[in-house]
Amino acid sequence: MLKKGHIVLLLVMVLVVSLIGCNNVKEDAVGETEEAPPVVDLASIKVTLETAAQPIETGVMTPYVVSLADEQGNPVEVDSVHFYMNMEMMNHPTQGTMQKMENGKYEVELPLAMEGEWYTIITLTKGEESTEMKEFKVQATGEKFMEYMKGYDADQPDAEQGKMHN
Repeated sequence: MLKKGHIVLLLVMVLVVSLIGCNNVKEDAVGETEEAPPVVDLASIKVTLETAAQPIETGVMTPYVVSLADEQGNPVEVDSVHFYMNMEMMNHPTQGTMQKMENGKYEVELPLAMEGEWYTIITLTKGEESTEMKEFKVQATGEKFMEYMKGYDADQPDAEQGKMHN
């Protein structure tokens, strides 16, 4: 006869074995199983900024592409990627939510208001978690474009541009 403690231990072992057996496996529409994508810690994602040739011309809608990869170099997907640029000690932000191009690659087109060095903040979000990457600088050259001096937000309609930092 099994004692109460043995029964509890047996139930715990059955639960652990069943969880291990089901981990990272899902069933597709035809009943075949496939491995679920691994969970990746946002802080461990390698972010690469692929810009056009620098310096970037001011006042021109320039595509910015970000590649995301795990520690093994495999493409990673997140729920959203937000791209923000500004100049130190200035208030001419240009920003927008990047659109997914392909697995692990995201893009947004943004203008720069004036010549100089611009820093980036790339925010990755997955579920309730988010993290910021502040490691990239972009050099711009050209004239000042007054229509972008108060900011540009690719997520806002054209009528709302320049009203972000009045």
